[in-house]
Amino acid sequence: MVEVKVENLTKIFDGEVVAVNDVSFTVEEGEILTLLGPSGCGKSTILRTIAGFNIPEKGRILFGDRDVTYLPPQDRNTAMCFQNYAIWPHMSVFKNIEFGLQIKRVPIEERENLVKEALGSVRMEDYEKRMPNELSGGQQQRVALARALVVNPDILLLDEPLSNLDAKLRVESRRKIRELVKELNLTAIYVTHDQAEALSISDIIAVLDRGFLRQIGSPRNIWENPENAFVATFIGEANTFNMNVSSVQNGEILLEMKDARSDERHMLTSKYGKGVNTGQIATVVVRPEMMEVSGSQNSSLNQIKAKIRSIMYFGTFERIVAALPDKNEVVIHRFDQKIPLKRNQEIFIHVDPELLYSFGPENL
Repeated sequence: MVEVKVENLTKIFDGEVVAVNDVSFTVEEGEILTLLGPSGCGKSTILRTIAGFNIPEKGRILFGDRDVTYLPPQDRNTAMCFQNYAIWPHMSVFKNIEFGLQIKRVPIEERENLVKEALGSVRMEDYEKRMPNELSGGQQQRVALARALVVNPDILLLDEPLSNLDAKLRVESRRKIRELVKELNLTAIYVTHDQAEALSISDIIAVLDRGFLRQIGSPRNIWENPENAFVATFIGEANTFNMNVSSVQNGEILLEMKDARSDERHMLTSKYGKGVNTGQIATVVVRPEMMEVSGSQNSSLNQIKAKIRSIMYFGTFERIVAALPDKNEVVIHRFDQKIPLKRNQEIFIHVDPELLYSFGPENL
């Protein structure tokens, strides 16, 4: 196990494209850190720089106390699993896994034992003579993982290793990867754009946007305490709309929305705000599952009027699209379906003030 420190990392391509902008984080020994973000945010660039395939314009990379910033990949003792697995098509499963040991000049008698151990760790003992074209996508992914593990790396690097698998197999594979990494006590850095994957596999998540690190923390902290509107909307499904900030007092933010058809004002209270000040326009974020629906107004609740545009049945919940007074639409996941609702019906949406996130202009 080795701790990984990334300090003020900056990577620029073609002299002007800033792919990674002053990013710093630490991965403790035995932790799985996931670099999460949309395409082009810099996550794979960071991973490839840690692996030694990119040289940064600024910053340092430390493995424990060892500065590896300018070391070639072969001198870092990392192993990498790629999105396309990169399995040699002309080699058997055994030969694919053995290849890295040959490069390291491991004696032949030792290689056989190490390959068999690696095959056992990914439950592929009976497949050593198979060729890659005889394997399923999930089996190929496990061969790639065994090939990475067989060289006994200090750090395991995984670049979207499950993106080519179907949804059911992805769920099973990410569970197996987490169990294996923990069983072998490895330090791992994982790249994905899939929020569910990041939440389920990680000890720590680093959320990236256009080369910047927007927030880092545990999956629960990232989900429950987003620092900005980008993180709040990127992690899971979320509704976003604007409201005027009428007042900020004693931890309560009073938000106002003007009716598009009249001068009527509609109010909501938020107890979760970042950078919100009176007189500003706040970006309000609320998750579909955090909203409840009733057919009548209750002055004791944090409610706002809406009108149903559509209803779709998903078994355990109904997915309702409703228009707010300013005509912006929100999605609601309604789990209590005892009272039937219909299209064009006027409803009242109730949101717990603790679950209504509001962000000022500096926290978008």
